[in-house]
Parts: sequence; C-alpha cells; structure tokens
Amino acid sequence: MKMTRAVRLPQKTDPDDLVYLLKAIGRDRQSIREIDSIVEKNLFVSRRGLAQYHRLLGRRFAKDLSRLKSNQIWLDSGMGAGCAIRDYYRKFPRTAQVIGVCVRFAGDPHEKIQIESRGARVLVGEKIEHRRLQDLGRPQLISDVFGPLTYSQDLRVVLRRYFQVLQIGGVLHTVDAHKLGARSARCLFIDQQRVLTLAEFLKTLKGIEVREQVLGKIVAIRVQKTRTKVPVPRLRYLGQYATRMKVYQVLR
Repeated sequence: MKMTRAVRLPQKTDPDDLVYLLKAIGRDRQSIREIDSIVEKNLFVSRRGLAQYHRLLGRRFAKDLSRLKSNQIWLDSGMGAGCAIRDYYRKFPRTAQVIGVCVRFAGDPHEKIQIESRGARVLVGEKIEHRRLQDLGRPQLISDVFGPLTYSQDLRVVLRRYFQVLQIGGVLHTVDAHKLGARSARCLFIDQQRVLTLAEFLKTLKGIEVREQVLGKIVAIRVQKTRTKVPVPRLRYLGQYATRMKVYQVLR
C-alpha cells in the first residue's frame, strides 16, 4: 500500500489553534478517536514479547535482529517487562549484547534478575532523554515500540539520542498508528505549510534512509543511519489533541 503524501495547509492556518489546524487537514473527531484507540491499546502494554515485536515491526526487524553478532548491541528503548529480551535469549543461543531502558521495570524483580543473568544491562529510573550517551552504548539496532517516541514531549532530544549512539549502517525500528483509508498518525509535524507524519518528517532529515510498511492499523518504520551526523531541527511542542495525538511545529 502506498503512503499518502504530505498535506498542504491553507495559508491562513494558525499552528497554535489545534482545532482549526485539524479541521484544515480534514481530520474529524471520529478519526482522532480511532487513532487514540490504537495508541491506547498499545501504549501501556508492558509484556510484549518478541513475537509481538515481529508483528508490529515487520520482517525487516526480525531479519535485522537475527543478523546481530556477539560484539554488537541491541538497544530496546521502552522495554516494559523485558519480555522481548527474554524471548531473544531463548531463541538465539549466541546473542548480541542487549541494553534495555525503561523508567519503571514493569515485571517482577525475579524477571529482571533473569534477563540480567543472561547478560542484559537493564537501565531503570530515568527517561532516555536524561540518560548519558555512554549508558546507551553504540547499538547496531534500536527498537522503540510505543516507547519514548510515543510518550515523550521532547521528540527532538529522543531522536538526537538515538542518532548520536546508533552506529553508521545501524537501524532504528519504530511504529506509528495508521487508520486504513484515511491519513492518520499518532503525531503530526507542521513544517511551514505542510503536515507530515512521523515517517514523512524523518524523510526530510539528512543522513538516514527511511522505509515504511503498513501492517493493519500500524505503520512499521525502519530508519537506517548512513552518515556520522544526523541533524534534527528544533521542534516546538504545540500540544495534544484528544488524548494521544501530539502535534509539533518544525522550526527551521
């Protein structure tokens, strides 16, 4: 399925008026509620295993994960209860190094001890926006499944963290909400007079290659780093419409 192109706003659109903005791009409250339901269903799922990662992120993620060598790092950002990491250790006897990051570990203490005993580093207590870069290593693969890219209001810091630590040639896998038959997303970017989804915004950045795939009501996004530096423009957080859809203004 082809992705929709960026929507252009009327010249008089006021980016500070979210209601007017959403009306200008033809988005109604029912569409917003449907996107909210997709995000609500996924945002607070803390026991998502590796099979669910594969279903949400697609075959490209499964292939990238299986190709990791023992001297490479997988950073699972927003790891929940660490179920995907646990499943990874069970499936791959010779594993890569794993770093899991979350504000609060959602599993039992013995589950955390179990994955740490296999070699995982579990970083708990701080948002990734506040983590030191050296804590995150130099990953070849980063997964963000309804993690910081969904809940953070400082998206620029999260993206800069990811691109700063990611190896050249390494990949970031994340997701967006998608309503079949209509243009929808969990976050929108106002870039001058254009309205961009997360994937469309990422495609405007230099130093990365972006691919997207519609998987039901989810868009799987694969971002490969191709240069040492990936500049991310300043973003002004305009607010949240309804419960979960965030809107940003791109400041160039």
